[in-house]
Amino acid sequence: PLRVSRQPASFAMKSRGRPKSRSAWEGEFENSDLSEQGSLSPRRVKTAEQQLPGVEFEQWSPRQDLKELKREKFSLRSWMFELTAFLVFLGAFTASTMMFKDRSQTHFLEALFREKIQPANPIRQPEDFWKFVETNVAPVLQGDNITGTPNGTIFGNLRIPIGVRIRQIRVPEADCARTSARMEAAGMIEKTTCYASIGITTTETEYTLPGGALPTDIPSSVAGAYSWSDALVSDEILQFGTMGLYPGSGFLIDSKNVAQLLSTVALLKERNWVDMKTRVIFVGFEVYSANLDIWLTSRTIFEWLPSGVVIVFPQVRAVYLDRYKFESTWDHILLGLEFTVAFMMVWHLVQELVELSTLGPSRYLRSFWNIMEVLNLIFLGTTCFLRVKDSLKMQALIANPALITSPKLQNLAFWVSQEDNCISLSALVMWVKLLKFARLTSRLNRIAATLERALPDILALLFIFVVALVAFSITGVLIFGSDLPEYGGFLGALGAQYDALFGNFDSARLYNANRFIGQFFMCAWLTISVLVLLNLLIGIMAHHYSIVCQHEGSLLEPPIFSQVA
Repeated sequence: PLRVSRQPASFAMKSRGRPKSRSAWEGEFENSDLSEQGSLSPRRVKTAEQQLPGVEFEQWSPRQDLKELKREKFSLRSWMFELTAFLVFLGAFTASTMMFKDRSQTHFLEALFREKIQPANPIRQPEDFWKFVETNVAPVLQGDNITGTPNGTIFGNLRIPIGVRIRQIRVPEADCARTSARMEAAGMIEKTTCYASIGITTTETEYTLPGGALPTDIPSSVAGAYSWSDALVSDEILQFGTMGLYPGSGFLIDSKNVAQLLSTVALLKERNWVDMKTRVIFVGFEVYSANLDIWLTSRTIFEWLPSGVVIVFPQVRAVYLDRYKFESTWDHILLGLEFTVAFMMVWHLVQELVELSTLGPSRYLRSFWNIMEVLNLIFLGTTCFLRVKDSLKMQALIANPALITSPKLQNLAFWVSQEDNCISLSALVMWVKLLKFARLTSRLNRIAATLERALPDILALLFIFVVALVAFSITGVLIFGSDLPEYGGFLGALGAQYDALFGNFDSARLYNANRFIGQFFMCAWLTISVLVLLNLLIGIMAHHYSIVCQHEGSLLEPPIFSQVA
Protein backbone atom coordinates (compact mmCIF):
# COMPACT_ATOMS: atom_id res chain seq x y z
CA PRO A 1 0.00 0.00 0.00
CA LEU A 2 1.00 3.58 -0.62
CA ARG A 3 2.09 5.40 2.59
CA VAL A 4 1.25 9.07 2.78
CA SER A 5 4.05 11.02 4.43
CA ARG A 6 3.44 14.69 3.59
CA GLN A 7 0.64 17.20 3.22
CA PRO A 8 0.03 19.64 0.36
CA ALA A 9 0.57 23.34 0.74
CA SER A 10 -3.14 24.15 0.48
CA PHE A 11 -3.94 21.67 3.22
CA ALA A 12 -1.14 23.00 5.40
CA MET A 13 -2.43 26.56 5.12
CA LYS A 14 -5.86 25.45 6.24
CA SER A 15 -4.39 23.65 9.25
CA ARG A 16 -2.73 26.75 10.69
CA GLY A 17 -4.32 28.69 13.51
CA ARG A 18 -6.75 27.26 16.00
CA PRO A 19 -6.81 23.42 16.22
CA LYS A 20 -9.92 21.90 14.59
CA SER A 21 -12.04 18.97 15.63
CA ARG A 22 -11.73 15.58 13.94
CA SER A 23 -14.90 16.13 11.96
CA ALA A 24 -13.59 19.44 10.63
CA TRP A 25 -10.33 17.79 9.53
CA GLU A 26 -12.25 15.00 7.80
CA GLY A 27 -14.39 17.53 5.94
CA GLU A 28 -11.35 19.41 4.68
CA PHE A 29 -9.72 16.15 3.72
CA GLU A 30 -12.67 15.18 1.55
CA ASN A 31 -12.46 18.46 -0.37
CA SER A 32 -8.68 18.35 -0.83
CA ASP A 33 -6.88 16.99 -3.90
CA LEU A 34 -5.12 13.64 -3.40
CA SER A 35 -2.24 12.64 -5.65
CA GLU A 36 -0.89 9.16 -6.20
CA GLN A 37 2.51 10.41 -5.00
CA GLY A 38 1.07 10.52 -1.49
CA SER A 39 1.82 14.18 -0.79
CA LEU A 40 -0.76 14.38 2.01
CA SER A 41 -0.91 14.60 5.77
CA PRO A 42 0.61 11.60 7.61
CA ARG A 43 -2.62 10.68 9.37
CA ARG A 44 -5.09 7.89 9.32
CA VAL A 45 -8.54 9.32 8.63
CA LYS A 46 -11.35 6.88 8.23
CA THR A 47 -13.18 8.92 5.59
CA ALA A 48 -10.05 9.25 3.48
CA GLU A 49 -9.37 5.51 3.67
CA GLN A 50 -12.81 4.89 2.28
CA GLN A 51 -12.13 7.28 -0.60
CA LEU A 52 -8.65 5.85 -1.31
CA PRO A 53 -8.64 2.17 -0.35
CA GLY A 54 -5.14 1.67 -1.74
CA VAL A 55 -3.53 4.33 0.42
CA GLU A 56 -2.43 3.68 4.02
CA PHE A 57 -2.54 6.64 6.40
CA GLU A 58 -0.51 6.95 9.61
CA GLN A 59 -2.04 7.56 13.05
CA TRP A 60 -3.25 11.18 13.43
CA SER A 61 -4.03 13.43 16.37
CA PRO A 62 -4.37 17.22 16.82
CA ARG A 63 -1.22 17.21 18.97
CA GLN A 64 0.77 15.65 16.12
CA ASP A 65 -0.58 18.25 13.73
CA LEU A 66 0.66 21.03 16.03
CA LYS A 67 4.05 19.32 16.09
CA GLU A 68 4.06 19.29 12.29
CA LEU A 69 3.23 22.99 12.20
CA LYS A 70 6.01 23.80 14.65
CA ARG A 71 8.49 21.86 12.51
CA GLU A 72 7.39 23.80 9.44
CA LYS A 73 7.70 27.15 11.18
CA PHE A 74 11.05 26.32 12.81
CA SER A 75 13.97 28.30 11.46
CA LEU A 76 17.47 27.27 12.42
CA ARG A 77 18.80 30.75 11.77
CA SER A 78 16.25 32.44 14.09
CA TRP A 79 16.83 29.78 16.75
CA MET A 80 20.60 30.33 16.67
CA PHE A 81 20.10 34.10 16.80
CA GLU A 82 17.85 33.79 19.86
CA LEU A 83 20.34 31.46 21.55
CA THR A 84 23.28 33.77 20.81
CA ALA A 85 21.41 36.81 22.11
CA PHE A 86 20.47 35.01 25.29
CA LEU A 87 24.03 33.75 25.85
CA VAL A 88 25.30 37.33 25.51
CA PHE A 89 22.64 38.43 27.99
CA LEU A 90 23.47 35.64 30.43
CA GLY A 91 27.24 36.09 30.08
CA ALA A 92 27.14 39.85 30.68
CA PHE A 93 24.79 39.40 33.63
CA THR A 94 26.91 36.70 35.26
CA ALA A 95 30.17 38.57 34.71
CA SER A 96 28.81 41.85 36.09
CA THR A 97 27.39 40.21 39.21
CA MET A 98 30.03 37.60 40.01
CA MET A 99 33.40 37.90 38.30
CA PHE A 100 34.17 41.52 39.21
CA LYS A 101 32.88 41.50 42.79
CA ASP A 102 35.02 39.78 45.40
CA ARG A 103 32.72 39.23 48.38
CA SER A 104 35.15 37.13 50.43
CA GLN A 105 36.76 40.13 52.15
CA THR A 106 33.34 41.51 53.02
CA HIS A 107 32.26 38.15 54.34
CA PHE A 108 35.18 37.89 56.76
CA LEU A 109 34.67 41.44 57.99
CA GLU A 110 30.97 40.81 58.59
CA ALA A 111 31.80 37.61 60.46
CA LEU A 112 34.24 39.53 62.66
CA PHE A 113 31.61 42.04 63.75
CA ARG A 114 28.88 39.44 64.17
CA GLU A 115 31.16 37.79 66.66
CA LYS A 116 31.76 41.10 68.44
CA ILE A 117 28.12 42.15 68.78
CA GLN A 118 26.82 38.75 69.80
CA PRO A 119 26.14 38.82 73.58
CA ALA A 120 28.28 36.37 75.47
CA ASN A 121 25.52 35.76 78.03
CA PRO A 122 21.71 35.71 77.66
CA ILE A 123 19.92 39.03 78.14
CA ARG A 124 17.44 38.69 81.00
CA GLN A 125 17.44 42.03 82.82
CA PRO A 126 18.18 45.69 81.93
CA GLU A 127 21.53 45.26 83.68
CA ASP A 128 22.45 42.57 81.16
CA PHE A 129 21.61 44.93 78.30
CA TRP A 130 23.75 47.77 79.67
CA LYS A 131 26.61 45.35 80.23
CA PHE A 132 26.37 44.36 76.58
CA VAL A 133 26.71 47.99 75.50
CA GLU A 134 29.71 48.52 77.78
CA THR A 135 31.57 45.31 76.91
CA ASN A 136 30.60 44.71 73.26
CA VAL A 137 29.81 48.09 71.71
CA ALA A 138 32.07 50.53 73.58
CA PRO A 139 35.30 48.67 72.66
CA VAL A 140 34.43 49.15 68.99
CA LEU A 141 34.51 52.92 69.48
CA GLN A 142 37.83 52.61 71.30
CA GLY A 143 39.56 50.85 68.41
CA ASP A 144 42.02 53.02 66.50
CA ASN A 145 45.17 52.32 64.53
CA ILE A 146 46.67 55.59 65.75
CA THR A 147 46.29 55.14 69.49
CA GLY A 148 46.31 51.34 69.41
CA THR A 149 43.99 50.97 72.39
CA PRO A 150 44.38 47.36 73.61
CA ASN A 151 40.64 46.79 74.15
CA GLY A 152 39.59 48.20 70.81
CA THR A 153 39.31 47.09 67.22
CA ILE A 154 42.69 47.89 65.66
CA PHE A 155 42.49 45.77 62.51
CA GLY A 156 42.12 46.94 58.94
CA ASN A 157 42.05 50.73 59.42
CA LEU A 158 38.55 50.55 60.86
CA ARG A 159 36.96 53.86 61.82
CA ILE A 160 33.71 54.78 63.59
CA PRO A 161 33.16 58.36 62.37
CA ILE A 162 29.45 58.56 63.16
CA GLY A 163 29.10 57.01 66.62
CA VAL A 164 26.43 54.83 68.24
CA ARG A 165 22.66 55.30 68.27
CA ILE A 166 20.37 53.72 70.89
CA ARG A 167 16.63 53.86 70.15
CA GLN A 168 13.81 52.57 72.31
CA ILE A 169 10.13 51.94 71.49
CA ARG A 170 7.72 51.83 74.43
CA VAL A 171 4.08 50.87 74.98
CA PRO A 172 1.50 52.53 77.24
CA GLU A 173 -0.40 50.86 80.05
CA ALA A 174 -3.22 48.50 79.09
CA ASP A 175 -6.16 46.90 80.85
CA CYS A 176 -5.39 43.56 82.42
CA ALA A 177 -7.46 40.49 81.64
CA ARG A 178 -10.63 39.89 83.60
CA THR A 179 -9.03 36.89 85.29
CA SER A 180 -6.46 39.19 86.85
CA ALA A 181 -9.20 41.60 88.00
CA ARG A 182 -11.20 38.80 89.61
CA MET A 183 -8.12 37.44 91.39
CA GLU A 184 -7.40 40.97 92.70
CA ALA A 185 -10.97 41.25 93.99
CA ALA A 186 -10.66 37.89 95.70
CA GLY A 187 -7.44 38.98 97.40
CA MET A 188 -5.39 36.30 95.68
CA ILE A 189 -2.93 38.73 94.07
CA GLU A 190 -1.95 42.33 94.52
CA LYS A 191 -3.15 45.06 92.15
CA THR A 192 -1.36 44.61 88.84
CA THR A 193 -0.54 47.04 86.03
CA CYS A 194 -0.35 45.40 82.59
CA TYR A 195 1.51 46.45 79.46
CA ALA A 196 0.43 45.23 76.02
CA SER A 197 2.38 43.91 73.09
CA ILE A 198 3.75 46.42 70.62
CA GLY A 199 2.04 47.37 67.40
CA ILE A 200 2.44 50.02 64.72
CA THR A 201 -0.22 52.17 66.43
CA THR A 202 0.18 51.03 70.05
CA THR A 203 3.35 52.92 70.96
CA GLU A 204 3.98 55.55 73.59
CA THR A 205 4.76 59.04 72.30
CA GLU A 206 5.44 60.61 75.71
CA TYR A 207 7.94 59.03 78.03
CA THR A 208 6.18 58.13 81.28
CA LEU A 209 7.35 55.96 84.12
CA PRO A 210 5.46 52.81 85.16
CA GLY A 211 2.47 54.19 87.01
CA GLY A 212 2.04 57.19 84.70
CA ALA A 213 4.40 59.73 86.28
CA LEU A 214 6.66 61.93 84.16
CA PRO A 215 10.43 61.76 84.71
CA THR A 216 12.00 64.73 86.48
CA ASP A 217 15.48 66.25 86.80
CA ILE A 218 16.60 64.94 83.43
CA PRO A 219 20.28 65.75 82.75
CA SER A 220 20.73 67.80 79.59
CA SER A 221 23.23 65.27 78.17
CA VAL A 222 20.51 62.59 77.95
CA ALA A 223 17.47 64.78 77.36
CA GLY A 224 17.07 63.35 73.86
CA ALA A 225 16.50 59.88 75.28
CA TYR A 226 13.26 61.13 76.89
CA SER A 227 11.97 63.04 73.86
CA TRP A 228 9.92 61.17 71.29
CA SER A 229 10.97 61.46 67.62
CA ASP A 230 8.79 60.46 64.70
CA ALA A 231 10.11 58.65 61.64
CA LEU A 232 10.77 61.93 59.80
CA VAL A 233 12.96 63.26 62.60
CA SER A 234 14.74 59.98 63.33
CA ASP A 235 15.11 59.23 59.58
CA GLU A 236 14.50 55.56 60.33
CA ILE A 237 12.38 53.14 58.31
CA LEU A 238 10.17 50.23 59.34
CA GLN A 239 12.26 47.47 60.85
CA PHE A 240 11.56 43.75 60.76
CA GLY A 241 12.34 41.91 63.98
CA THR A 242 11.94 38.34 65.08
CA MET A 243 8.51 38.91 66.60
CA GLY A 244 7.08 41.78 64.58
CA LEU A 245 7.35 44.92 62.50
CA TYR A 246 8.53 48.04 64.32
CA PRO A 247 8.09 51.71 63.35
CA GLY A 248 10.92 54.15 62.76
CA SER A 249 9.89 56.41 65.65
CA GLY A 250 10.91 56.19 69.29
CA PHE A 251 13.11 57.66 72.02
CA LEU A 252 16.70 57.87 70.83
CA ILE A 253 20.10 59.21 71.76
CA ASP A 254 23.35 59.40 69.78
CA SER A 255 26.87 59.09 71.18
CA LYS A 256 29.81 60.34 69.12
CA ASN A 257 32.67 58.76 71.06
CA VAL A 258 33.34 56.16 73.72
CA ALA A 259 33.48 58.66 76.60
CA GLN A 260 30.07 60.06 75.70
CA LEU A 261 28.65 56.56 75.27
CA LEU A 262 29.84 55.33 78.67
CA SER A 263 28.56 58.49 80.35
CA THR A 264 25.17 58.07 78.66
CA VAL A 265 24.99 54.42 79.69
CA ALA A 266 25.74 55.28 83.32
CA LEU A 267 23.03 57.97 83.47
CA LEU A 268 20.34 55.94 81.69
CA LYS A 269 21.08 52.87 83.78
CA GLU A 270 20.84 54.89 86.98
CA ARG A 271 17.50 56.40 85.92
CA ASN A 272 16.03 53.03 84.79
CA TRP A 273 15.53 54.11 81.20
CA VAL A 274 14.75 50.46 80.34
CA ASP A 275 11.71 49.31 82.32
CA MET A 276 8.43 47.39 82.06
CA LYS A 277 7.20 49.59 79.20
CA THR A 278 10.18 48.83 76.97
CA ARG A 279 9.34 46.58 74.04
CA VAL A 280 12.27 46.93 71.63
CA ILE A 281 15.71 48.61 71.67
CA PHE A 282 17.92 49.18 68.63
CA VAL A 283 21.68 49.57 69.06
CA GLY A 284 23.37 50.60 65.83
CA PHE A 285 26.75 51.83 64.68
CA GLU A 286 28.67 52.06 61.41
CA VAL A 287 32.27 51.09 60.70
CA TYR A 288 34.32 52.33 57.77
CA SER A 289 37.19 50.20 56.46
CA ALA A 290 39.75 52.44 54.78
CA ASN A 291 41.59 49.43 53.33
CA LEU A 292 38.51 47.99 51.61
CA ASP A 293 36.64 51.29 51.10
CA ILE A 294 33.38 49.86 52.44
CA TRP A 295 30.95 50.71 55.20
CA LEU A 296 29.74 48.08 57.62
CA THR A 297 26.38 48.76 59.28
CA SER A 298 25.64 46.94 62.52
CA ARG A 299 22.23 46.93 64.19
CA THR A 300 21.32 44.71 67.13
CA ILE A 301 17.62 44.40 67.99
CA PHE A 302 16.57 43.57 71.54
CA GLU A 303 12.90 42.56 71.68
CA TRP A 304 11.50 42.69 75.22
CA LEU A 305 8.43 40.48 75.07
CA PRO A 306 5.47 40.85 77.47
CA SER A 307 6.39 37.43 78.85
CA GLY A 308 9.71 38.81 80.10
CA VAL A 309 11.82 37.00 77.50
CA VAL A 310 14.37 39.06 75.57
CA ILE A 311 15.17 38.03 71.98
CA VAL A 312 18.43 39.31 70.48
CA PHE A 313 18.63 39.66 66.71
CA PRO A 314 21.96 41.02 65.31
CA GLN A 315 22.20 42.40 61.76
CA VAL A 316 25.40 43.23 59.87
CA ARG A 317 25.41 44.52 56.28
CA ALA A 318 28.16 45.86 54.01
CA VAL A 319 27.73 48.85 51.67
CA TYR A 320 30.02 50.06 48.88
CA LEU A 321 29.28 53.76 48.58
CA ASP A 322 31.73 54.41 45.74
CA ARG A 323 30.49 51.84 43.23
CA TYR A 324 31.77 53.47 40.05
CA LYS A 325 35.26 54.83 40.63
CA PHE A 326 36.50 54.80 37.00
CA GLU A 327 40.07 54.34 38.24
CA SER A 328 41.01 51.21 36.31
CA THR A 329 40.18 49.33 33.14
CA TRP A 330 38.10 46.84 35.11
CA ASP A 331 35.84 49.65 36.34
CA HIS A 332 35.04 50.61 32.75
CA ILE A 333 34.54 46.95 31.78
CA LEU A 334 32.11 46.50 34.65
CA LEU A 335 30.13 49.56 33.61
CA GLY A 336 30.07 48.30 30.01
CA LEU A 337 28.73 44.94 31.14
CA GLU A 338 25.99 46.59 33.15
CA PHE A 339 25.00 48.71 30.13
CA THR A 340 24.94 45.52 28.05
CA VAL A 341 22.60 43.89 30.57
CA ALA A 342 20.34 46.94 30.55
CA PHE A 343 20.26 47.01 26.73
CA MET A 344 19.49 43.30 26.49
CA MET A 345 16.76 43.67 29.08
CA VAL A 346 15.09 46.40 27.00
CA TRP A 347 15.52 44.29 23.85
CA HIS A 348 13.89 41.26 25.50
CA LEU A 349 11.10 43.49 26.80
CA VAL A 350 10.33 44.71 23.29
CA GLN A 351 10.38 41.15 21.94
CA GLU A 352 8.00 39.94 24.62
CA LEU A 353 5.63 42.86 24.06
CA VAL A 354 5.52 42.06 20.34
CA GLU A 355 4.81 38.41 21.04
CA LEU A 356 2.18 39.33 23.62
CA SER A 357 0.36 41.58 21.17
CA THR A 358 0.55 38.89 18.47
CA LEU A 359 -0.65 35.92 20.51
CA GLY A 360 -2.83 37.65 23.06
CA PRO A 361 -2.51 37.34 26.85
CA SER A 362 -4.23 33.94 27.16
CA ARG A 363 -2.11 32.16 24.54
CA TYR A 364 1.04 34.00 25.59
CA LEU A 365 0.78 32.88 29.22
CA ARG A 366 0.26 29.25 28.24
CA SER A 367 3.98 28.96 27.59
CA PHE A 368 6.13 28.18 30.60
CA TRP A 369 9.10 29.99 29.09
CA ASN A 370 7.06 33.14 28.51
CA ILE A 371 6.16 33.16 32.21
CA MET A 372 9.83 32.75 33.11
CA GLU A 373 10.71 35.65 30.81
CA VAL A 374 8.11 37.88 32.48
CA LEU A 375 9.48 36.99 35.93
CA ASN A 376 13.02 37.70 34.79
CA LEU A 377 12.03 41.11 33.41
CA ILE A 378 10.21 41.96 36.65
CA PHE A 379 13.21 41.03 38.82
CA LEU A 380 15.70 42.79 36.55
CA GLY A 381 13.54 45.89 36.26
CA THR A 382 13.22 46.11 40.03
CA THR A 383 16.97 45.64 40.37
CA CYS A 384 17.69 48.44 37.87
CA PHE A 385 15.30 50.79 39.67
CA LEU A 386 16.86 50.09 43.07
CA ARG A 387 20.38 50.32 41.66
CA VAL A 388 19.80 53.73 40.09
CA LYS A 389 18.05 55.02 43.22
CA ASP A 390 20.76 53.73 45.58
CA SER A 391 23.60 54.93 43.32
CA LEU A 392 22.21 58.46 43.26
CA LYS A 393 22.03 58.49 47.07
CA MET A 394 25.56 57.12 47.29
CA GLN A 395 26.95 59.77 44.97
CA ALA A 396 25.30 62.49 47.07
CA LEU A 397 26.90 61.11 50.24
CA ILE A 398 30.31 60.76 48.61
CA ALA A 399 30.18 64.33 47.29
CA ASN A 400 29.40 65.63 50.79
CA PRO A 401 30.52 63.19 53.54
CA ALA A 402 29.05 65.51 56.18
CA LEU A 403 25.61 64.23 55.10
CA ILE A 404 26.47 60.66 56.15
CA THR A 405 24.42 59.70 59.19
CA SER A 406 23.63 56.44 60.90
CA PRO A 407 19.99 56.23 59.64
CA LYS A 408 21.02 57.03 56.06
CA LEU A 409 23.60 54.24 56.01
CA GLN A 410 21.26 51.79 57.76
CA ASN A 411 18.45 52.52 55.30
CA LEU A 412 20.81 52.40 52.34
CA ALA A 413 22.17 49.04 53.52
CA PHE A 414 18.61 47.70 53.73
CA TRP A 415 17.75 48.69 50.14
CA VAL A 416 21.09 47.39 48.84
CA SER A 417 20.26 44.01 50.41
CA GLN A 418 16.86 44.08 48.65
CA GLU A 419 18.69 44.82 45.42
CA ASP A 420 20.84 41.73 46.00
CA ASN A 421 17.69 39.68 46.68
CA CYS A 422 16.11 40.72 43.37
CA ILE A 423 19.26 40.13 41.37
CA SER A 424 19.71 36.68 42.94
CA LEU A 425 16.17 35.69 41.89
CA SER A 426 16.88 36.99 38.40
CA ALA A 427 20.05 34.89 38.23
CA LEU A 428 18.06 31.78 39.16
CA VAL A 429 15.42 32.45 36.49
CA MET A 430 18.00 33.19 33.77
CA TRP A 431 19.97 30.01 34.34
CA VAL A 432 16.79 27.94 34.44
CA LYS A 433 15.75 29.56 31.17
CA LEU A 434 18.88 28.12 29.59
CA LEU A 435 16.98 24.80 29.51
CA LYS A 436 14.73 26.34 26.86
CA PHE A 437 17.53 25.71 24.37
CA ALA A 438 17.90 22.02 25.24
CA ARG A 439 17.38 20.91 21.63
CA LEU A 440 21.10 20.76 20.95
CA THR A 441 21.34 16.97 21.39
CA SER A 442 18.84 14.14 21.47
CA ARG A 443 19.54 13.37 25.14
CA LEU A 444 18.90 16.94 26.27
CA ASN A 445 15.87 16.99 24.01
CA ARG A 446 14.42 13.88 25.68
CA ILE A 447 14.95 15.21 29.19
CA ALA A 448 13.43 18.61 28.36
CA ALA A 449 10.43 16.97 26.70
CA THR A 450 9.96 14.71 29.71
CA LEU A 451 9.91 17.66 32.09
CA GLU A 452 7.49 19.52 29.83
CA ARG A 453 5.09 16.58 29.58
CA ALA A 454 5.31 15.78 33.30
CA LEU A 455 4.80 19.37 34.47
CA PRO A 456 0.98 19.19 34.87
CA ASP A 457 1.22 15.99 36.90
CA ILE A 458 4.08 17.42 38.97
CA LEU A 459 2.01 20.52 39.76
CA ALA A 460 -0.90 18.33 40.85
CA LEU A 461 1.45 16.34 43.07
CA LEU A 462 2.93 19.57 44.42
CA PHE A 463 -0.55 20.72 45.41
CA ILE A 464 -1.06 17.50 47.37
CA PHE A 465 2.34 17.95 49.02
CA VAL A 466 1.53 21.54 50.04
CA VAL A 467 -1.78 20.43 51.54
CA ALA A 468 -0.01 17.72 53.54
CA LEU A 469 2.75 20.13 54.59
CA VAL A 470 0.27 22.74 55.82
CA ALA A 471 -1.80 20.12 57.61
CA PHE A 472 1.18 18.65 59.48
CA SER A 473 2.56 22.12 60.25
CA ILE A 474 -0.68 23.19 61.89
CA THR A 475 -0.80 19.89 63.75
CA GLY A 476 2.79 20.38 64.89
CA VAL A 477 1.99 23.85 66.26
CA LEU A 478 -0.94 22.44 68.23
CA ILE A 479 1.10 19.52 69.59
CA PHE A 480 4.53 21.08 70.24
CA GLY A 481 3.81 24.82 70.17
CA SER A 482 4.39 25.38 73.88
CA ASP A 483 7.33 22.96 74.17
CA LEU A 484 9.55 23.34 71.10
CA PRO A 485 10.58 26.79 69.79
CA GLU A 486 10.64 25.69 66.14
CA TYR A 487 6.92 24.89 66.41
CA GLY A 488 6.02 28.13 68.16
CA GLY A 489 4.49 29.58 64.99
CA PHE A 490 3.13 28.41 61.66
CA LEU A 491 6.10 29.60 59.57
CA GLY A 492 8.57 27.98 61.94
CA ALA A 493 6.61 24.74 61.79
CA LEU A 494 6.70 24.83 57.98
CA GLY A 495 10.49 25.05 58.10
CA ALA A 496 10.73 22.28 60.70
CA GLN A 497 8.59 19.91 58.62
CA TYR A 498 10.59 20.65 55.48
CA ASP A 499 13.87 20.03 57.33
CA ALA A 500 12.49 16.71 58.58
CA LEU A 501 12.25 15.53 54.96
CA PHE A 502 16.05 15.48 54.87
CA GLY A 503 16.47 13.88 58.30
CA ASN A 504 17.05 17.10 60.22
CA PHE A 505 14.98 16.38 63.33
CA ASP A 506 15.50 15.10 66.86
CA SER A 507 13.19 12.23 67.73
CA ALA A 508 14.22 12.37 71.41
CA ARG A 509 13.08 16.00 71.71
CA LEU A 510 9.81 15.15 70.02
CA TYR A 511 9.26 12.26 72.42
CA ASN A 512 10.04 14.40 75.48
CA ALA A 513 7.76 17.17 74.24
CA ASN A 514 4.82 14.79 73.78
CA ARG A 515 5.22 11.19 74.83
CA PHE A 516 1.88 10.12 73.41
CA ILE A 517 1.97 11.14 69.74
CA GLY A 518 5.31 12.94 69.33
CA GLN A 519 7.15 10.20 67.45
CA PHE A 520 3.98 8.97 65.74
CA PHE A 521 3.50 12.47 64.33
CA MET A 522 6.94 12.49 62.71
CA CYS A 523 6.60 8.89 61.51
CA ALA A 524 3.31 9.70 59.78
CA TRP A 525 4.77 12.78 58.11
CA LEU A 526 7.83 10.93 56.79
CA THR A 527 5.67 8.05 55.55
CA ILE A 528 3.36 10.31 53.55
CA SER A 529 6.00 12.72 52.25
CA VAL A 530 8.87 10.33 51.51
CA LEU A 531 7.46 6.85 50.99
CA VAL A 532 4.28 7.92 49.19
CA LEU A 533 4.69 11.33 47.54
CA LEU A 534 8.35 11.01 46.65
CA ASN A 535 7.80 7.63 45.02
CA LEU A 536 4.82 9.06 43.16
CA LEU A 537 7.11 11.75 41.78
CA ILE A 538 9.61 9.13 40.64
CA GLY A 539 6.80 7.14 39.03
CA ILE A 540 5.48 10.18 37.18
CA MET A 541 8.89 11.03 35.78
CA ALA A 542 9.58 7.42 34.78
CA HIS A 543 6.18 7.13 33.06
CA HIS A 544 6.62 10.25 30.94
CA TYR A 545 10.24 9.46 30.14
CA SER A 546 9.27 6.03 28.82
CA ILE A 547 6.59 7.61 26.61
CA VAL A 548 9.06 10.15 25.22
CA CYS A 549 11.63 7.44 24.48
CA GLN A 550 9.03 5.14 22.90
CA HIS A 551 7.57 7.83 20.59
CA GLU A 552 10.65 9.97 20.16
CA GLY A 553 10.22 10.35 16.43
CA SER A 554 6.71 11.77 16.62
CA LEU A 555 6.94 13.75 19.88
CA LEU A 556 10.32 15.45 19.64
CA GLU A 557 11.71 17.98 17.24
CA PRO A 558 14.99 16.97 15.57
CA PRO A 559 18.11 17.95 17.55
CA ILE A 560 19.87 21.08 16.40
CA PHE A 561 23.17 19.28 15.84
CA SER A 562 21.50 16.88 13.41
CA GLN A 563 20.09 19.79 11.38
CA VAL A 564 23.46 21.52 11.32
CA ALA A 565 25.11 18.32 10.15
